[in-house]
Amino acid sequence: MARPRKQTVDYFPHYCTHKKTMFILEQRYGNDGYAFWFKLLEMLGQAEGHYLDLTESATWEFLQSQTRLSNGSCDEILNLLARLDAIDAELWGQKLVWCQNFVDGISLVYRNRRVEIPTREAIYSKKPAIAQLPTRRKPQSKVKESRVKESILDTNTLFSTFWDAYPKKKSKGQAERAFAKLNPSDDLLATMLVALKQAKKSEDWLKEEGKYIPYPATWLNAKGWEDEYKEAKNGSYRGNPSQKPSGAFDGLE
Repeated sequence: MARPRKQTVDYFPHYCTHKKTMFILEQRYGNDGYAFWFKLLEMLGQAEGHYLDLTESATWEFLQSQTRLSNGSCDEILNLLARLDAIDAELWGQKLVWCQNFVDGISLVYRNRRVEIPTREAIYSKKPAIAQLPTRRKPQSKVKESRVKESILDTNTLFSTFWDAYPKKKSKGQAERAFAKLNPSDDLLATMLVALKQAKKSEDWLKEEGKYIPYPATWLNAKGWEDEYKEAKNGSYRGNPSQKPSGAFDGLE
């Protein structure tokens, strides 16, 4: 009898550039956010079928021990990942972790094995208790309502990330309106965050204790992320951060 083909992997691609979710995780949680994401991907790679059932106390405890974070911190980060669509929000509502981007990124392994790749739908057959979960197909009115809610949630999440990164926290209401009017894409937000990192090291933003840092709404309206920033103290940076290379697979969008 042939031995069953395993549905786990020993490795996955880890590229050197990232997109919105990693920026947000690092901005909010520092190195803990970075480590949590890749520890989570490692666990998904080792898990049969590439999903985690965190209703199982042992699996939940193992996640906390692997990431060295508390119960509350793990739950908070997973909730954020679900809101950002880095993990499947519907399944996370049942404490199941599934990352479609991760599975797509390791698809070549399964082609080489000539075995069927795990799918989101397969989880339903393995977990009878979630068989009544709604499918992704919804009545048009519900879909529209859901998209509006998701849009508002995404905008609020992205603005919070921008606000946390901006060094001069003045006139938040004006900044919120400018941000909403701009309605930046995920890639544009990533470009903004890169620009802010450079701006905060620049001569203009450092002198006189930040006196010349523009208000956040002013910076947004002026497309400050397209400016060039000269790094203080003989720094060499002169490039335009909007020309940064695009991201590659890291399990994220």
